[in-house]
Amino acid sequence: MSLTISDLMTKMPGAFIPEKAVGLDAVIQFKFTGAEPGEWYATVKDGKVEVAQGTHDAPKMTLTADSASTSRFSPVNSTVCKPSWAGS
Repeated sequence: MSLTISDLMTKMPGAFIPEKAVGLDAVIQFKFTGAEPGEWYATVKDGKVEVAQGTHDAPKMTLTADSASTSRFSPVNSTVCKPSWAGS
């Protein structure tokens, strides 16, 4: 099952593993290109993640990816359930 970029980003909080992000205070900007272009950002702070569509003024990191590749992730894919920016 393919997800849209919107699906992927709105499901991120449910897949977030707070114990993997202890002490992390960061904003990650996501720039999607290709068939579903758009910008989203995730704010990780106090063991929580909040996701919003748009551009953040001062992200700590920016990830640019082709939406066709990114939207093939499933909700159970380890990349989604255990984001690399949340630690291993």
